[in-house]
Amino acid sequence: MLLSRWKGIFAWLPVETIVKEHQQEYYNIIAKCDATGESTMFVEFMLRCLLDAMENYEEAEEVKVQDKVQDKVQDKVQDKFPEVSKPTWKVYDIIRQNPKTTVSTICAQLGLKERQVYKHISVLKSLGIIIRIGSNKTGHWKITISG
Repeated sequence: MLLSRWKGIFAWLPVETIVKEHQQEYYNIIAKCDATGESTMFVEFMLRCLLDAMENYEEAEEVKVQDKVQDKVQDKVQDKFPEVSKPTWKVYDIIRQNPKTTVSTICAQLGLKERQVYKHISVLKSLGIIIRIGSNKTGHWKITISG
């Protein structure tokens, strides 16, 4: 409660869950502090747990922000090319997520035949959305437009 008055993030950290996840260590620390009459170990333990929780929270928030940004960029790109079908955008999304992906990997992920994937790739290439850098075996895809 005191920490939440200092920094708002502490109001949202699940302290009970943190303690439960480290329950045995929590009880061991309390016993040691009781035996020594000193609370330093308990304070250090709780601060370490809070730091771990904040780092996990920060990582989760960063992923959320990245996902939102990518969704907005994706929407803008798709708005520029309304004639492109949903399956073609699925191929594009796989390429965007992994520029070194192969046609066979795309086939496996989408359950499509090789010629279908090549058709979708051809559409993306003809519109200048992607280009192939290097060979089919060792090259990679490059996204050439942005939102």
